[in-house]
This record gives sequence, structure tokens and C-alpha cells, in this order.
Amino acid sequence: MTPQLVSRFGTGFLRTEIYRHGDAHLWVRRPGPQRGRPFHPVSPRVSKAVAAVPTGPVVWRLPEESGEIRRYRAPGETSAANLALGTSGDPEWERLRRVLCNTGRALRAVHIGVSGELAAEPPPGPSRLARWLRSGRGPGGAGRFHETARLRLGSRRWERALSWCEPHPGATRFLHGAPSLGCIVVGPVTGNAALLAGEELARGPAESDVGWLLGELLELRLIGETVPGLKRLSEQAGAASAALLCGYDAPLDAGLLGRVAAVRVFTHAHDFAAYVGWADELTTYADHLVRLIDEQGGPAVPADHRQLLESGPGDN
Repeated sequence: MTPQLVSRFGTGFLRTEIYRHGDAHLWVRRPGPQRGRPFHPVSPRVSKAVAAVPTGPVVWRLPEESGEIRRYRAPGETSAANLALGTSGDPEWERLRRVLCNTGRALRAVHIGVSGELAAEPPPGPSRLARWLRSGRGPGGAGRFHETARLRLGSRRWERALSWCEPHPGATRFLHGAPSLGCIVVGPVTGNAALLAGEELARGPAESDVGWLLGELLELRLIGETVPGLKRLSEQAGAASAALLCGYDAPLDAGLLGRVAAVRVFTHAHDFAAYVGWADELTTYADHLVRLIDEQGGPAVPADHRQLLESGPGDN
């Protein structure tokens, strides 16, 4: 039986194809033409160590191949991003909350169960943002967004954001490196999913992974707050953030979570400008970043979790 192409999409940073083969699905991911840097290699030792960790209903799925093209066996053709963006209906958001709760459990299990010595580099997203903050250069609309954001943020906020991109000395957790709603592939059983991993494996504090996902959910909340008729989106995204933290169920540094989330929002805005192209909405993003940097990303952490997290040691 020949695999059937279900969908194909991508940007200058990442290209994805999804195939159906009987009841199975295959996700094929490759660097976009403007990515600049290859995927991180995945050694057999890393694959064995991750596979040995029980993670619950959400499994870490490493690629079957570790070259330029990555192939992943997945439980379906729908990502968590599809659930979040495709509908504001309660049944789908309830499904997403369960998946994110279990994703929190899966992240914590690997953070604890895999030695940080198996990854040497810090997460690549903040490093990519830092290079652009310093140079202003890049493909597509990267230069224009640099000028727009620099004008609105001013030098003090700019330097603060740059400082948040620095690696965290002494942080030793093995990290996914860039967990996102787009790499969580949901299965037919509610709460089950595969977390596609292995393209940006890294080493750092646990907050780097959790905060990266919180930043993506924060973007949905900001959209819900600013776009007429989407208030419900903001509420649902906030509940999804709380579900992720409940699933992780361990002390975390709330301040660091917020700063990572703010860097995630900034990085996504840069990536859109550079790898998709300029859009007028990026000006609104720059205005959001003013608030996020002033508040050190605090809005990313749900208020009812903030106090519980504040005593976290910052490297769980």
C-alpha cells in the first residue's frame, strides 16, 4: 500500500508533510530553505535513554531517521495547534486541556529521567532571537520588523529581552528544546498524543520547555483579548495554560517561566517576519511585547498558579 499524502505545509524555517498509511500516520519534517542551521543530531544513546522513560499518555516520539529529513510515526494527522486554532468549541478545548496536562507530565518525566549530559547546547530559539536582536539581519521581513520593534520597545526593553536570551549557567535538565502545539500530534483516544522531538534537543532549566509552551498559549490569549468576538479564545487558552502546569506538577520559578514565555512570543514574531513575511499584525505584536517585557512575561502564568510557583528552585 502506497502512503497517501494528507497535507503539506511549511515556511522558510520548517516544512512538514503528513501521510496516511492504512491506520498509521507518518509525519515528515525537513528544514526550510532559509533555516540556516540543520536539525540537531539524535544519537542512539539519546534515543535509548528517552525511550526508557515512562511518560504516560503523551509519548516522546523521536525520529526514525536523524538526517536532514526526519520521519515520525504518529497517532494521527491532527496537532494540538489544529485543536486550538480550528475551533473555539468546548469539546475540542477540553480535549486540548487533557492533552496539555499529559504533555506536562511527559515533559517532567524526561526532565527527571534523562541525563542533561546527553545534550550540550542551550535551546536554539532564544539563541536565534539574540543573533537577530544584535544584527537586525535576516530573510523576508526580518529587517523591517527589527526597525518596527526597536522603535516601539526602546533600548531599555531591547537590552532586557536580549539578556533573557542568555543561557542559564548551571541548568542541567535534558530538554525538548522547542515544544509547541504544532509538534504535539493528538491520537484518537482523548488525552493521548505524541510529542515530536529530536530537532532541537537542548540542555537548560525545566522552565525553558514549560515556558516555551506557555508563551504559545499566551499568544492565543493576546489574540483573544484584541480581536473582537474572540474573548472566549483568551479564556480557553488561559485554562489550557493551567492544565499544562497542573500536569507538570512540580515547583517551577514563575519569574523564569514568564521571561521564557515573553522570549517565545518575541521569537515567534521574528520567525513569522523572517520565514513567512511581513504582516501589519506584527506592529500589534511589537506593542504586546512592550507590555510583556515591562511585566517580565507575568501574564503567561495563570494568576491562580503564580503564587504556588514562586518558591520554585528554577531547575527542576
